[in-house]
This record gives sequence, structure tokens and C-alpha cells, in this order.
Amino acid sequence: MLDIDYTYWFIYIRPEYVDKIPMFITTSDETNLPLFAYTDKRSILKKFLKIHNKDALIIKKKHLSRQEVNDLARHYQNDIIRKYTLQTKTKSYEVLTLDLYMSEKEYIVSENLCYTEIESIFRYVWDPTDKFKDKVMDALSILGYHELNYMLEV
Repeated sequence: MLDIDYTYWFIYIRPEYVDKIPMFITTSDETNLPLFAYTDKRSILKKFLKIHNKDALIIKKKHLSRQEVNDLARHYQNDIIRKYTLQTKTKSYEVLTLDLYMSEKEYIVSENLCYTEIESIFRYVWDPTDKFKDKVMDALSILGYHELNYMLEV
């Protein structure tokens, strides 16, 4: 039986950068380099590199068997690069949609850091909203102030 060849790109962290981002390093392979992320699509790799420091990375193209692909997915599932669509607001409260390409691990860590910061901010600046004018109340609603405030109190 013929084993089909699958092309993957592996992104490794250069040794001199390892101590700068230790939270993302969990794996290595026969290269003895820390694995940062991987993908099977060149277009995703290009978009991933737009928001990452290329000088800190080593990219290796590899051909894998079906079994190797299965093992990769099983053991390093959080290192795969995915597209994350995020929404934010402009200064004039217009919705701005961004597509970011990052490893699942990066997304999880970033999301947790953001929630921690948001929780800290809301915990220290919360004030009963009946003191605010309507315009400010609308802005707070757009930011999700009321919902986050409720979550902190519960």
C-alpha cells in the first residue's frame, strides 16, 4: 500500500530566543529545536509570519506520512496555526474585524492574559453606573462594561 505524502511547515524558535518566550515552548523533535507552531498550508504560514518576528524563527518544510500527521495532531494539537477572527472597536465605536493567524496555544495564552487584565481593570475602576450620563452609558455598553461587572460581582 502506498503511503501518501503530506507537506507541513514547522516553525521552530531559535535557541537565542527561547528564554524570551518560555510559556510557548513544550515540544521538540529530531532537530532539537523548540517547536513553536506548524501548518500544512503555505498561505497560512505567510499570514502567521506577518505578525511574528521572523528573525526569531526557523522554518522547516517536511513531508509526512499519514501516520506521522495523525501523531502530530494527537501530540501537538495546540501548536497548529489557526485563523482567529477578532472584533474590536475604533475610537468612534465602529466595529473593526481582524483576522489573526497564530497557534492555538498562543491564542489560549493571549485570551487568558486579556481576561486577567480586563478583570483587574474592572475590579478597580467600577463605580455604580447611575452616576454616568447617557452618552457614557452607551459607550460602556459597547465595551461590555455591564456584563463584565456583573460577572465580577457574582
